[in-house]
Amino acid sequence: LFSIEDDFENISRLAKMNIANRAIFYLSGFAILAISKMKLEKIFIENKMYKISSSKDELQIMPYKNYSLVISKYPLMLFDKKPYLSKLGVNNFLIDLSFIPPNKNYLKTVLDAFNGTLNIKSDFGGNFLRGLK
Repeated sequence: LFSIEDDFENISRLAKMNIANRAIFYLSGFAILAISKMKLEKIFIENKMYKISSSKDELQIMPYKNYSLVISKYPLMLFDKKPYLSKLGVNNFLIDLSFIPPNKNYLKTVLDAFNGTLNIKSDFGGNFLRGLK
């Protein structure tokens, strides 16, 4: 599994070493940015979600088992990068539906984007955007 911290240049290097065809690229989902053993207060757990805001970002904190997870406000959506990755030999992609309530319309939208019939761009692109021109 490629890390969501990988950038296009790193993936290109791995492709040249014939590693890219054996790895899985995280194409869509809520990225877990941090895991903490600090438990959320009961009021936050009852509301199921808590947000952290700054002038640049808004993150969510979610309870999960005995941990607190910090995730992005919006899901990562890198469907528009799939053709570039396929040219490099990356053909295994992950669509993570964790933290998303079951929703047929959302699933259809994600599958349409995966199949290239719908163009979705993400505000959150991780480090992948750094090396792609």
